[in-house]
Amino acid sequence: MIRIWTLPRRTLGVGMTMASAAALTLAGYELVRSPSNSIFASVYGKSQLPLVTSLIPVMVVAVAFFYARTLTALGPRRTLLISTLGTAVLLVLSSLAIRYQINSVLWFLYLFKEAYIVLLIEQYWSFINSSIGSDDSRRINGIVCGIASIGSIAAGVVGGQIAESLGTTNLILIAGLVTIPAAIVADRAFAIYGEPQDKDRIQNTTEAAITKDAGIGAFRRERVLMVIMALVVIGQLVGTLLSLGFQGSLYDAMPDAAKQSAYSYVFYAWVNGIAAVFQFFIAPLLLPYLGPRRVLIAVPCIHILAVSLCVLHPDLTSWAIAFAAFKCIDYSIFRAAKEALYVPLSFAARYRAKELIDVVGYRFSKGITSGIITLIQMTGVVIAESVFALTSLLFIGVWLVVSFFLPREAETRNASSQS
Repeated sequence: MIRIWTLPRRTLGVGMTMASAAALTLAGYELVRSPSNSIFASVYGKSQLPLVTSLIPVMVVAVAFFYARTLTALGPRRTLLISTLGTAVLLVLSSLAIRYQINSVLWFLYLFKEAYIVLLIEQYWSFINSSIGSDDSRRINGIVCGIASIGSIAAGVVGGQIAESLGTTNLILIAGLVTIPAAIVADRAFAIYGEPQDKDRIQNTTEAAITKDAGIGAFRRERVLMVIMALVVIGQLVGTLLSLGFQGSLYDAMPDAAKQSAYSYVFYAWVNGIAAVFQFFIAPLLLPYLGPRRVLIAVPCIHILAVSLCVLHPDLTSWAIAFAAFKCIDYSIFRAAKEALYVPLSFAARYRAKELIDVVGYRFSKGITSGIITLIQMTGVVIAESVFALTSLLFIGVWLVVSFFLPREAETRNASSQS
């Protein structure tokens, strides 16, 4: 791992402050993720998982629209504060509704948890990418990911120990309460290091409101955004297939919801622990020497090997390994390399187009994939987990091809091009 004390004081302060906020946010998400999945499956059955997942695009589009309009009206600082505190309130209210057996809230909670976590985390990264240079980004991004993952690891370990005794509903309540201090920490970062300004805001008044809010113009000006979008969409499509295969195998092996939650907590704790090794040691070493482009090309190559295991040995253990490999790399090396690409870009790219890519792109592909699976199931066709594995391999091949379209100049850009 690099010696973080050699980084500029501002870079270190920005990274550590936002990493702390992310750790609290991810701890809350870890506490709500497994219960929302297992309770939903126990009430409505695993056959409804593709259906509810197919509705994710509706939620993420609504959340992204709220973010875009709020950003234009209030700016980055107040937008993050409102969205974080609003998330905490909705999680608390959802836990109370479940306690009073209002089962319909499970649909909302399943969808909302998929949208809010990317909305908040991507805002943290937008601030980091707007506050440091390209060289420092390559050195600190992995460390930021690692510190943030401590929250996930701690929540996973604790959740796995107390899920059965405390009850899943109470864990969702705690998740909402844990999210509140994240808003306070993140707001302090803006107070100390300043709020990024949109220098193009006045000049863009001729653009249609929705186009300006979403940063559509940035896609035309900065073509690397289109490649990033493609990588995110294809990668999350693969992740969705692996997730459905893993959840299906888990349901078959452990029909009891409490045991599923306990297994999931331990599983994600291991995932986050292994990801932390990549974040603290691998990413800080690879990125400065290989650069984002080469790292992003290597990622799908690793997934080909992991998913092949599910084809050869289709059981819960194989699915856990393949899904864990995807998550570990997605949380660490892929994230650190992808974020480094945003640093030299404009405010519209870092704060607007980025949210469109990482909020809508991440979840939209997940929803579309599940929607197609739902339509197939409605015809009476039962999709075996082996089909998920083979389809994943096909799209990983496409992922690898798209990676080569990343521009080579992305390796050499520096902070001087930042606006």
